Amino acid sequence: MSKDFIDNVLIKLKREYQKDEVLMAVIKENSDLLVELGKLKSEIDYLEHQLTLKAKENNQKFIDYKNELQKELNKEVLLDKRIAKQQETIKEKNKIIDNLRKSVSELAYKSLRK
Repeated sequence: MSKDFIDNVLIKLKREYQKDEVLMAVIKENSDLLVELGKLKSEIDYLEHQLTLKAKENNQKFIDYKNELQKELNKEVLLDKRIAKQQETIKEKNKIIDNLRKSVSELAYKSLRK
């Protein structure tokens, strides 16, 4: 058997600890666990903070994207309105052209009759 095994296990099994030694071991273990608990709480706080920052960043990206999309939609609506207005103007101009052609035809007919 190795010396470490004898020192660490077998001697501890045979030895009876005093109350102070047991209490000190429990206090040390408690202290170690409290340190580990503190580290874990700190890690949790850090991760929650990172999560909050990421959520804010994602919200801002979403808002920016939404605003850009709204601007593009507004441009499309304005373009559609402009196209509709131009189509209406074209219809009006075509009516005027048709009326002018009729007038020219009538004038040509009248001048030929004279």
